[in-house]
Amino acid sequence: MLTNTKLLEMLGLEAPSCGSIWRVAESVWKKVIPDYDQDSDRKGHYGLAMGERHHKIKTLKGAYGMFIGSSRKRNETELCLEVQGISPYESSSYVTFFPMIIRPVPQRDFVHDDPEVKMSRKDFKRAVGQKRFQRHGDSHKASHYRPPIILNHHKEALNEQEQCEFEELLTQLGV
Repeated sequence: MLTNTKLLEMLGLEAPSCGSIWRVAESVWKKVIPDYDQDSDRKGHYGLAMGERHHKIKTLKGAYGMFIGSSRKRNETELCLEVQGISPYESSSYVTFFPMIIRPVPQRDFVHDDPEVKMSRKDFKRAVGQKRFQRHGDSHKASHYRPPIILNHHKEALNEQEQCEFEELLTQLGV
């Protein structure tokens, strides 16, 4: 069986680094957040990876810790990281808020989307699972499959100041 770890090794990849920014499909958030709006028709939300610190949280077995992005705080006292310039559709000063609530995003949903990486259709289908391939992808070409979680190419990681603030917040959370 081709596990996510083996797939990552095959592609020469590691777990998402601390402070990396991802585009996460709405279907993933619906699975991992119990009170999430199941009727939402958005395509997704940004996710902020906590990197190797996820090893400190035993409940994250088979998952990476991420924080979901939002266009606003729920209230003024909510502990959030504020990140600018994530979206190519907003101004560079537009702020995305990441409340400090750790969400367990399944490792299996991370599939590398680098066009330079070539995989056979058989290996690709084994890696993502036949059912997921049919649900998310083109039934004829694996190259048309859209992974549920992909790196945000507009802004792939926090800037230096944001990274320092993020690490301070993670320390406050005890991770």
